[in-house]
Amino acid sequence: MDGKRKNFTDADDALLLKQTIADEPYKGGYGKIMGSSGITEEYELKHELLDEVLLLADEHRHTLAKSKEETRTTALAAEKAGEVVRELAIQRLKRRNPPGEEDTLRPSQSPNKFAKLAEVLREHKENELELRRELWDRLAAEAQRREDQQ
Repeated sequence: MDGKRKNFTDADDALLLKQTIADEPYKGGYGKIMGSSGITEEYELKHELLDEVLLLADEHRHTLAKSKEETRTTALAAEKAGEVVRELAIQRLKRRNPPGEEDTLRPSQSPNKFAKLAEVLREHKENELELRRELWDRLAAEAQRREDQQ
């Protein structure tokens, strides 16, 4: 029997096909046979826990970065507001007459106060809006980068 090749009969083939139909191996997913040993479940649980730890660490890092960015944005907005106040004070000082002249304002020096104030406030709002857009773009880019990593 060493050199002989065994030929299966039709009855043997039919028996093998019946066994295959009964086992339904095509219904099991790839690697499901290892699940019966119990090793895969612990392995999967370990990886789930590790993934959860990584996710929590990433969330914490993101929260710290976000709070730092908000603090920076708030400080920048406060600085911009200070610049607006300084600019108004400088304009007010420039409008005053030089020493020795009368205390009244010349008609060319007295533009509409409210129009100037509205213009300064509009510029301040535009600057603040630009800062918020930059912050939003940075946060969106960071979120996209995180999504790409996963």
